[in-house]
Amino acid sequence: MTQRKTILTGLLILGAAIFAIAVGRSSSRGIRIISGIKAPRAVAADGERLFVLDGTGHLLIYDRDGRELRRVQLVKTARGFPAGIAVAPDGTLLVADTHEYRVLRLTRDGERLDAFGSGPGSAPGEFIYPQRFAFHGGEIFVSEYGFGPNNRVQVFAPDGTFLRSFGEYGVEGAAFSRACGIVATEEGEILVADAAHRILRWTPAGEYLGDFSRLGREPGAISYPFGMAMVGAYVVVVEYGNHRLSRFTTEGGFAGLFTGSEEQIAGFKNPRDVACDGKYLFVADTGRDRVVRIELSKLAWEVAP
Repeated sequence: MTQRKTILTGLLILGAAIFAIAVGRSSSRGIRIISGIKAPRAVAADGERLFVLDGTGHLLIYDRDGRELRRVQLVKTARGFPAGIAVAPDGTLLVADTHEYRVLRLTRDGERLDAFGSGPGSAPGEFIYPQRFAFHGGEIFVSEYGFGPNNRVQVFAPDGTFLRSFGEYGVEGAAFSRACGIVATEEGEILVADAAHRILRWTPAGEYLGDFSRLGREPGAISYPFGMAMVGAYVVVVEYGNHRLSRFTTEGGFAGLFTGSEEQIAGFKNPRDVACDGKYLFVADTGRDRVVRIELSKLAWEVAP
């Protein structure tokens, strides 16, 4: 009996260790590593669950602490995989099925409900490469890049009906070279991260208000801003090129860096996306095959003097 009890205790300890390795542990700095995710491309969170698109066409669904709940194969194609995911105001998931030129609508469990958009094409409601989502005033804003006129933001009704679009191809002014991350601010502006290393400001109606930031490594400069998330009154930008997060006011004032230099993170590598659920920040750390969860109350931003 004693030997059997010892074996059982050992198995329980081993199981706990395996679980800890799989989902990581929270440090005193409020950091948890969710590892073993092949090249995570996009993240979204709703306060109860974390949703991750990986580099093999899967949707991975976790609880808030990183325990995997479900894994869904969304697409099987040699052309490429979905690049964006968001939780819509009605609680459903929207997925930018980028290389199938459409937007998928899913339940929180990853079950397909419907889709909108078609392509490849440049007509209203058609896509080349849809990227990310924002929501404002009951409308869905979808960033897109492609060829010429497809460098734009398209706006849809909740049922997927096309409403309008704004933007064109270019590297300055009211134009995009590769529109990607997109958020709606509390003030009602639409911010769009462009691969030309700047953030563009728009009204929901499509009026261009200006831009901020530039290419560089110094504080306030950015390199390949692929994803963004609103965190309170600030916009957090994930920089694929600089391997870090930058924080700005919604008017473009620099408000801090987070490089992930803490021992537990050991630095980011080509992160592609970031999401916030009000308590945690989730970073798709693509080059390290993981998602990093950071408790907002313990996140220390580095602000240059």
